[in-house]
Amino acid sequence: MTIILFDLRVLREYNPNMKINDSQIAKKAGVSKQTLSNIINGRRRPSWRAAKRIAYVTGTDPVLWMEGAPYEIKKAVDLFKCIISKPYLQ
Repeated sequence: MTIILFDLRVLREYNPNMKINDSQIAKKAGVSKQTLSNIINGRRRPSWRAAKRIAYVTGTDPVLWMEGAPYEIKKAVDLFKCIISKPYLQ
């Protein structure tokens, strides 16, 4: 079982009911959409610097991005998108 924790301080920076996609996550993290897609789909691992930036943007832990299995990373991204779209966080 995988436990994914989110930093609510980071999540609160997003507008309520915001629909976010991979392109926006990549842009905020300073990586290309293709790079983020490759990381999410398990085709490559990020550098430590990229992992820290993606983790900061998504409110997750860099270790998830460095060592997580593709299904764990996909689950974290999906949960992040779901959480961002909920107005009760604000």
